[in-house]
Amino acid sequence: MLFVVSVNTNITDLREYLDHLLTSTNMKCLTPDKALSGQCGFLAANLYARSIFGEDALANVSIETPPPRSAATSGPSPQPVLGHVRIRAKSQGMALSLGDKINMMAKSPPPRPAPEEAAPRADIPAFLDD
Repeated sequence: MLFVVSVNTNITDLREYLDHLLTSTNMKCLTPDKALSGQCGFLAANLYARSIFGEDALANVSIETPPPRSAATSGPSPQPVLGHVRIRAKSQGMALSLGDKINMMAKSPPPRPAPEEAAPRADIPAFLDD
């Protein structure tokens, strides 16, 4: 069974989208990190998952960031990631389930790391830091 999901997200970074996809779907990336490094405007990766019932699924991610549009009033703004995720599985249920997870993932923003506590500045004495 082949199922295709169009990428519809507000994420503007290719690697950030891939990492969010991997964590949201619990899939493993078969493409080596070296092949994913660099910034060239597009990314292709192969993913793999196995369900608790022993069903296998493969996904092919083909995404790109279109060139930024320049507005007359402001500088160029980054465009959201576009592309497709093609899912191949033996059962229709597995393919549809992964497709639904990917669609739901696109609607939820990736988790941002919590801001770290500001460390006390070394150039200000502790009693003046209040």
